[in-house]
Amino acid sequence: MFVCKCLMSVKLFEFKLYFMKKLLLSIFVVFLSFSMYAQPTVAEDFTVTDIDGVEHNLFTYLDQGKYVYLDFYLTT
Repeated sequence: MFVCKCLMSVKLFEFKLYFMKKLLLSIFVVFLSFSMYAQPTVAEDFTVTDIDGVEHNLFTYLDQGKYVYLDFYLTT
């Protein structure tokens, strides 16, 4: 009788652990899906000059339907 109760409590614990893992994974996936599609709607227009002396304007690239990824990397 005691062994049966212990086995039942172990099974219940395993079920609760399995359920919690699935619940946390589901919450993480929902959070990730919302954060992936959150895009800013307003951008300030600016012009930069690269090391070759060519000027690049943000809105020019956006008007062409291109995606713009800004990576600010500093070297000293």
